Amino acid sequence: LLPAIWACNVPSSYVPTILSHDFFPFSLTFMLGLSNGFIVCACFTGAPSRVSKANQGLASTIMIFGLNLGLLGGSALSFASMRGVPE
Repeated sequence: LLPAIWACNVPSSYVPTILSHDFFPFSLTFMLGLSNGFIVCACFTGAPSRVSKANQGLASTIMIFGLNLGLLGGSALSFASMRGVPE
């Protein structure tokens, strides 16, 4: 999915623009959000039921921590990668 997003219409991009209409980045972002939203919702709903009653709170806390850590890491990588792109 990432190469398809890179091929979209991005101003001053070093990757050649193949998908020049604005519909493509919107639809790719929508599909990414829909699929990731479904997967995260399914995991957060089903995982606490797979552990004992005493550990359900801990399992939920660990899952939320992992999700936040992933979001933080993705944001940090995004900022780090943008520092290497000249204006």
